[in-house]
Amino acid sequence: MRRPLSLAALIGIVGACGAALAQDQATVTVTNTTTAEFRIDNKNGRAEDDNFGLLLNRLNLSGTSGQIATQLRLDTVYFPDETLFFPNPPSPTFRDDARLERLTVRYSLGDWTLTAGDFYRQVGRGIALSIRKVDEAGLDVTLRGGDLQWESDDHRLGVFAGLTNPVNIDTISQSFIEDTDDIVVGSDWEYLGLDIVNVGLYAVFVHPSERLLPGQRDFTFSEGITLSSPGLTDWLSIYAELGAQRTQLAGAVTTGRGVGDTILANAFAAYMAVDMNFSEIGPGDVILLLEALALDDYEVKGSRNSSLGSRFDYNFAPTLERIDQEVFDNTDVRGARARLEYAIPDPELVFFANSMVRINHLDEPGQVEMFHNYGGFDLGWQEGISRVVISAGARREVSDEVTFKAINHVEVDLTQHIGAGFSLHIASNVEDRLLDETKFLRGSTFLGGDIQDLGGLTFEFGYDTQDPSPEVRNLFFAGILALDLGALIGDEVVEGVDLRATVGTQRGGIKCISGVCREFPAFAGGRLEIVGRF
Repeated sequence: MRRPLSLAALIGIVGACGAALAQDQATVTVTNTTTAEFRIDNKNGRAEDDNFGLLLNRLNLSGTSGQIATQLRLDTVYFPDETLFFPNPPSPTFRDDARLERLTVRYSLGDWTLTAGDFYRQVGRGIALSIRKVDEAGLDVTLRGGDLQWESDDHRLGVFAGLTNPVNIDTISQSFIEDTDDIVVGSDWEYLGLDIVNVGLYAVFVHPSERLLPGQRDFTFSEGITLSSPGLTDWLSIYAELGAQRTQLAGAVTTGRGVGDTILANAFAAYMAVDMNFSEIGPGDVILLLEALALDDYEVKGSRNSSLGSRFDYNFAPTLERIDQEVFDNTDVRGARARLEYAIPDPELVFFANSMVRINHLDEPGQVEMFHNYGGFDLGWQEGISRVVISAGARREVSDEVTFKAINHVEVDLTQHIGAGFSLHIASNVEDRLLDETKFLRGSTFLGGDIQDLGGLTFEFGYDTQDPSPEVRNLFFAGILALDLGALIGDEVVEGVDLRATVGTQRGGIKCISGVCREFPAFAGGRLEIVGRF
């Protein structure tokens, strides 16, 4: 478990930051988010996520003064004990907690930038390292340490080191996450002095604090090269990345390539993206994106996430998939995709089409072929304040010439400006699914109205027919209210305060954002979120 910052160290850091921010022309921003939830039986066949309440508060302080910028976040969570309103005692996975979750100081001087404390870090396209935040999937991991950056006309150089620091409250399950303290050390460098291509090198070392076998050392060492030409021509840009990796688990490296008895690498990665922009073809422009990906047993694992029971992923390679698609294995894959867009300025109209193929575990017994084709259009009118986006497609996963998973999907998103600052918003997604010979429907529809600078009211209807058991809910209904209290009341006291309330039931299930997939429990009850910015 992480040893907390000593009181003397915390007072010293905050005091130093406060002294710097006390100088002339300093700016300070305060954002406080308070969330209260009361959950009843969500009827998903499990009892551990029913009939409990919580109060979560996140206080963010940020300030700048000259070359110094600071950020601080305090997190507090409280689960009420068994009472009339909360009939179940809190689950053992729930834990009251209060801590300094984030603390960052950044100092800039000329070509140099030094960051100390908590920071996010990625090298290349995230194949070797991507320590980041994905709110929609409940993922928020930083490095707590230092990051030194230097940039000149021809060079960019970064050196960083730290311990992984996940947010301790899982915002999806509300359960507690133990600190991991995995060691991450790395460096990346890019040379910009060539006329047509930028060349980069990187190296990353990850040492999990949790070991698979006691007394045996585990680590991952990744290295790679990047080539990019953002301005090769007026219409073409190219990015390429090659990587190799040596992973030692339980004290041994069993397979790989090397010299003699020394294994230098046991995993490999390659990625390429080509962007082409052809202007004035007919009445509009054509944009073509081509991507290719090859991963050979390439992954960067950390210690176990105590909330999920699985190990943290510290890299997120491009998936070639649409942002919301389910991607459960992106470690051993060969694939490619093409996306074509045709944009017409008058009317404001974009047609798009996408085709993707992925093969997992090529030439192995568990080989899986995945195909996804979809297309649609994006049309705007009334100078862009009204818009409709419609898309549809089909996805297939095949193993041994048998389709074991299929998704036919349609999405509609319409915003119609009525007048006097009022807009009508309708969004709907429908999925006709097949999973292991079981067919079912899943989707959600949102119907709401928004008043500019004031807020809006939305009705949500969801459905999931995968589990027909009588004790499992298949239909979901919820109301969502969003208000700008300052604009509503007209009082400076609440200026900058937003309120969001949700009452009813919302469907759960697996949801993915850019390759990060989580099982969301169905929601039943009420949630109130108040955000104040000062």
